[in-house]
Amino acid sequence: MKRRDMLSGALTGVALAGCKRRKTTIPDVDPEIGEKTTPETIATLLPIKSGQEEEVRKRLEDHAFEQASPGVHYARMVVLPHESALLVSGVFDNTLEALLQLMGNNSERVDHVLSLCEGYPGAADRFPLQRWLEQHEAKTLMLYSAFFNASEPAVREATQLRREFLKFVESVQRDPAGAEQAYTKFLEANRARIDTHRESAVDQLSAATLTAPEDQNPFTMVFDITEDWVKRLEKTLTDGQWFLDHLHIHPLKKIPTVHYARFAQITKTRILFQSVYDGEWEQYISDFAVNIPKQLDLVWGGAVGYPKKGAADAPALAKFLETHRVHRDYFYMAYADDTVKEIQASIGLGEKLITFSKEAPANAERLVRHTERFVHRHQELLA
Repeated sequence: MKRRDMLSGALTGVALAGCKRRKTTIPDVDPEIGEKTTPETIATLLPIKSGQEEEVRKRLEDHAFEQASPGVHYARMVVLPHESALLVSGVFDNTLEALLQLMGNNSERVDHVLSLCEGYPGAADRFPLQRWLEQHEAKTLMLYSAFFNASEPAVREATQLRREFLKFVESVQRDPAGAEQAYTKFLEANRARIDTHRESAVDQLSAATLTAPEDQNPFTMVFDITEDWVKRLEKTLTDGQWFLDHLHIHPLKKIPTVHYARFAQITKTRILFQSVYDGEWEQYISDFAVNIPKQLDLVWGGAVGYPKKGAADAPALAKFLETHRVHRDYFYMAYADDTVKEIQASIGLGEKLITFSKEAPANAERLVRHTERFVHRHQELLA
């Protein structure tokens, strides 16, 4: 299990004698971590060549992406047996370009899988690939992100910045006399993350690391709805998207473990749902049943096989979801080691560190007190 950085408490204020250092200057910038960006999504159902479904599953056992490409939050490939199609989906920044670049950077491995789909033009040729994906795209009905307006590089770099700052705090707790040197080392390593953490500075920041997620879990299901539920579902999801985009209000904000969730329309009455969540399956179901049962009823109430008592009946809800669940074949997450709470805390902390760095005293004794006050004021972002 990976190590979780925990803060034991506020720093102990200690009077220090130390050398003076030149006070750092941080440019005046908008205290946002990353350029404001709207996450986009796509789900494509790519027709598998006759008799090749098992071979597709076999080829999906290998890691499809070895070379990183900033801008893709997550990507997923899974065989949908009832549709005889390979579902390729993802969440990315701004435009499809980020996902196309990721596929192009890994064209050999991607070609190995997608060549078993009808009409595949190859990952290296960007424009035919885009047209092919869009030709088989399922209409998106709703996309939820727990990290509103945060780009993928912003999320990834904010979490790294938080880890680096926690190391600095721990070093000051351990050795207050070395606070001045520890801060200088921290600032030198993280200056780009603090003062130029935006899309134009991506090339100055660390490269994405592609890892197999262990703490996050993908969930995909396909379900059918009744004819009289079609317009009602579309209105519910459209209204939900508007409230999320314009007022930052959404029922899923009550679920502290959901990174992303999306609905797409395969046919008029056949619906795709996908999410990425932290922790165990049982807890995921419990969070839904306890926190937003009525909202789930508004969405899934017209689904074939939905519990008669609604989502509040947690065992029946779990059975419904499990019955329609499509199990994982391949899943990639750009920041696989961080929970929703850790990422949200990292983004919030990054904004505060801009001010912290501007006001950091040159005197070592005052630096310890400055850090102590900061930690006490923002314990919820560091715990």
